Amino acid sequence: MPTQAKPTEEAISHLLHDEKQLYAPENLRREARLKDFDAECQRAAEDPDAFWAEIARELHWHEPWSKVFD
Repeated sequence: MPTQAKPTEEAISHLLHDEKQLYAPENLRREARLKDFDAECQRAAEDPDAFWAEIARELHWHEPWSKVFD
């Protein structure tokens, strides 16, 4: 079985600082829970804690979270 090469520091740094935006294909966007994708992206950018806390409330948790981002 071939082994995979480890990524270089430069490759990792590039990925961590990449600011390109990726969008889901239109058919997935239509079927997603998000009705207005661009508005949801804007809301997530303006207040990520509130946005992700709302999303997290839709999931089952064994224990409630105390902090959205850690």
